[in-house]
Amino acid sequence: MFHEVRVFSPEGKLKKLISCQELKKKHWKKFEEMSHDLTIGRFSRGRIPGYVKQSLDNIFLNHDDDC
Repeated sequence: MFHEVRVFSPEGKLKKLISCQELKKKHWKKFEEMSHDLTIGRFSRGRIPGYVKQSLDNIFLNHDDDC
């Protein structure tokens, strides 16, 4: 669950308001980028089999619920 974020200037004025939908998009985009080179174990040299990655992607990336 994400909540909107307010970014203030040093003077205390509101500079930016980041919506929960924008945060959600940024989070999952970064997650996908980071999981691209995911391996099974800490010292494993092999990649995760495609069917396993696809299954995990279906579980974790299909979040259509509200923030």
